[in-house]
Amino acid sequence: MVLHSATIKIKGTATEYKSYKLVFYRYCDLISMKEIKLAECISDTSGNFECTVEIPFTCQVFVYLGYYKGFIYAEPKKTYELVLPPRKEKNLVDDLNPFFTEEQFNIGIKNAKETELNYLISSLNAIYDPFLADNFNYLYISSDVQLVDSIQKQTYKKFAGIKNQFFNDYMKYKFNYLRHFTYDRDRNFATRKYFSGKPILYQNPAYMEFFNQLWGKYFTYLGINDKIGERMMSNVIYSKSPSELSKTLNTNMALRDDSLRELVILKGLSDCLQKPDLYPVQSVNQTLDSIANTSKIAEHREIATNILLREKKLNQLDSAIDFNLKTVNGESISLSSLRGKYVYLNFGRSENYACQKEYRLLKEIQDKKVNGLEIITICSDQDTATFNDYVKSNPQYSWTFLFDDKREITSKYGIRILPSYIIIDPDGKIAMIPAISPQQNFLLYFAQIQKWRQRALENKAKLQKDLEQKQ
Repeated sequence: MVLHSATIKIKGTATEYKSYKLVFYRYCDLISMKEIKLAECISDTSGNFECTVEIPFTCQVFVYLGYYKGFIYAEPKKTYELVLPPRKEKNLVDDLNPFFTEEQFNIGIKNAKETELNYLISSLNAIYDPFLADNFNYLYISSDVQLVDSIQKQTYKKFAGIKNQFFNDYMKYKFNYLRHFTYDRDRNFATRKYFSGKPILYQNPAYMEFFNQLWGKYFTYLGINDKIGERMMSNVIYSKSPSELSKTLNTNMALRDDSLRELVILKGLSDCLQKPDLYPVQSVNQTLDSIANTSKIAEHREIATNILLREKKLNQLDSAIDFNLKTVNGESISLSSLRGKYVYLNFGRSENYACQKEYRLLKEIQDKKVNGLEIITICSDQDTATFNDYVKSNPQYSWTFLFDDKREITSKYGIRILPSYIIIDPDGKIAMIPAISPQQNFLLYFAQIQKWRQRALENKAKLQKDLEQKQ
C-alpha cells in the first residue's frame, strides 16, 4: 500500500517550556507499538514553538514532556495549537527506574471547534469513561442490556450528524467493547458480530484496543486450552509456518476472514515472545519473518517486521550499533572512528551511586593504560547541565564520556539496568554482551578475549593459505 503523507502544523506558547526540545512521534502500528519520530522543534526563549509534521493518515501523535506523555489525534492538513500542562520533570527516583512509565493525557487544543476530532473524542470520553467506571461491577454481574442500550442511544443522539469517519468508528467500537464486556462475552461470537467482514482500522485506538483485548493471550493462555490449541502450538514450534497456522485457525468459524485471521496470528505471535517457556523465541521469530516476507497485506508485513525489531536483542558477534555523540567539550565521537581498538562500552548516569562507585574502578583500569583498549562511558543524564557538571568536576576520570541526551543509543542497545557494559572488538563486532563489570576481574577476561580473537584470526589466515595452495 502506497501512503501519501500530508503535513500538519503544530504550534503553541508555553512559558514553562522555553528553550525546550519537543519531539513528536506516532505509533507505527497498535500491536508492536513501535514509535516513529516525526519531527522536533525547540521553543524560543518565550516558550513559542512551531513545527511541521508529516503524517500518512489520521492517527495519534504524541510528545514526551518529562513526567508526562501527551497525545493528540492528528488529521492531515490541519493546524493544532497545543495547550501544554504545567511543566513537571521526572524526579531522580523516576528517572533511575527502568520500569517507569509516563503519565498519559490528551493535550488540549486551543483552536479546536466543537466538530474537531480531539474535541469530539474528549466529549465522548467524558460521557463513556465515568459511565463505565461507575457501572463496571454492576454491568459485569448483571449483564444489563437495557442500561447499555440507553447510554448508547443517548450518546449517539448527542453526536448525530457528525460526519467524521474516524470519530464515528471510534465511538462505535467503544460501545462494541461495552456490549462485549456486558453480555456478548463469547470471543468467537463477538468476533463474528463486530469484526468479521468489516474493515480493519489499524490506527483507530478504540478498534485496536477492543481487538487486542479480545484476542490477547489467546496463543499463550486461552488458546492452549481449547481443541485447536495443540495444533496451533505445533504450527509455531515445529512447522514455523504461518500458512499451517492459518489453516488451523481457519477451522474456527469466527476466523474465516483471511485478513482478520492473519491479524489474530500477528497478535498471537507478539504475545508468544513474552512466553519463551511455551514458545521458543527462534521458532516465533521464523514464523514472523515468513509473514514479513510473504503476507499480501502491507500493514501485516510492517507489523511483523516491527515485532521482530522490538524483540531483537544484540548478541555476541553481531555488528555493534554505531553512534555519534558529543563530549563535554562538544566534540563528536562515533563508534566507527574507534575501529582497530577494543572498546569497553559503559552505560551509566552521573546521579547513580552504583555508577559512581564503578567509575572509580574504571579509573584503575584506565590508569593501567592497556594497549588497544578504549573506555567509553555513555551517560543518559537528566540534562546537559548535570552531565557537564559531573564530568568537569571529576577530571581524574580521563576516559571519554559521551552524552546520550534522548537515550536513543542506550535504548538501541537494550540497556535497562545501570551501570551496564559491552565489549566491542577492533572490527566493530560485539565480543561480549553483557560484559563483565570492572569489579569482576575485567583485565583477566579481557586478556582471554584478546587470545580468542587472535586464535580465530590465525585459524582464518591458515585456512586461507591452505585454500590458495590447493588452487
